[in-house]
Amino acid sequence: MKKFLNPLIFSLKILLLVIFLFFGWIYLNVANFLKGKKTRDDSTAKGLFGPENANADVWSPGWTPSCPFVATYDGKKFVAQNDFLCGSPEYFIREYLLLNNNNLFRTLRPDLLKLDQTPQKLNGKIVLQIQENEPEESFVDWLKLIRVVHSKDSEIVVDSSFEKFFVFQKSLQETIVMPSLVLINKENKTEFLKNRDYLWNDPGQPENFLLKKNDVIEFSFTGLQSNKPPLLLVKSTFRDWMMGEVKEYAESIPLSSILHSPLAIKAGLVLVSIFCFILGKKSLGLASLPLVFGAQGKSIIFSYKDPQGILHQVAINKPRAWNFHIETIEFPKEAVWPDGSMHITAEFTKKHKLAFVGVTQNIEQVEYSQEELKLTSAQSTRLGDITNDLSSDASNRLHMIPGDQVNLTFEDPKLNLAENQKETYLVYTSGFYGALRKKYKKIAGNWPEKIPLEFQEYYKTLNEIRVN
Repeated sequence: MKKFLNPLIFSLKILLLVIFLFFGWIYLNVANFLKGKKTRDDSTAKGLFGPENANADVWSPGWTPSCPFVATYDGKKFVAQNDFLCGSPEYFIREYLLLNNNNLFRTLRPDLLKLDQTPQKLNGKIVLQIQENEPEESFVDWLKLIRVVHSKDSEIVVDSSFEKFFVFQKSLQETIVMPSLVLINKENKTEFLKNRDYLWNDPGQPENFLLKKNDVIEFSFTGLQSNKPPLLLVKSTFRDWMMGEVKEYAESIPLSSILHSPLAIKAGLVLVSIFCFILGKKSLGLASLPLVFGAQGKSIIFSYKDPQGILHQVAINKPRAWNFHIETIEFPKEAVWPDGSMHITAEFTKKHKLAFVGVTQNIEQVEYSQEELKLTSAQSTRLGDITNDLSSDASNRLHMIPGDQVNLTFEDPKLNLAENQKETYLVYTSGFYGALRKKYKKIAGNWPEKIPLEFQEYYKTLNEIRVN
């Protein structure tokens, strides 16, 4: 009798889960309606049960926005450094409600980007340019330029949380612990990351750095101190762009789009987590939560393995999308086993290039000074003077669509450079981005002809850009 009841009980549990998912989806949509989210006069809204254009395109298969870009002036032209607005979890920034909720918008995690090239002056002033070169919309709440003065024999590295930076002696390269074993999908590739010179030097773009979606790398390190927290240094870049227009959603909303809508997915995963927790499957339930609260679609997920073989997630690292970028990931001292070894797992959610992975426990920093250079002018090619939109206390935010370029001018530095010192610039920003709505797609027009030549040339190597 017990064997007969087990399948029945299992079926009842599945039915209960489906009911939870369905009513959770209804609850979220009704709640949004009552809040007024779906009752705006905005012509882009689809109605109570349909996705809005602002996030419907984002969830179309095969394409993910990549963030806008920062470019520095090299004395002749603006040259792209890297993308920015990487700080905000994508599952939150994809929600259209951010456009009309200043309080929520200002709780987004800022982004901190180190510029590899020192900005040259244009007309006697330090300038930057921010560019929107993808079929997407970007919303920049504020932007700050931080200048750091430090010794010539040191380098700045930003933390993967985009909240702080370290100033290390360049000699750190010689003492870093390199992996003693590297397994890529269980295959020994220990020679894959052996060149410690790539920490500070440009590694180029060799194909052996390329990792594919769903690849898993297991790193083993030895000779560490078990009583000190380790710091992982990672040098990577994102190289999985999918250019071209995304598919439009049909006017009629099929069941599949309901089940795959952002709200339904989040509601479903939360309910799955609760349901599994109640049933005693705590590990499965809790493992679903990162998918809801910040697991990103263009990331490398880093975890460490404890002596019992259990993985503990530490960071969701998001590589930059143009040039290689070094970031640090802080691990707890518990990550180092009593024998001085550490075992790290890196899971790839997209195609990336990985040039360096090493560990240090010498986290002593070099002395430095820093100053914030005030923004004095912001001129948009489409909107004109938008200086006030980028201040930290502004009620408005900068809206960028494909082909937009904004020239930023900053006040002169006040800190003097000594003979043995150099300067490094950091761009500190807050904002989010989403897919291109029909209204702004029309305004953008033939935007691929407006973006910088270096992007036009690069996109020729990717999917054809369709503008019709």
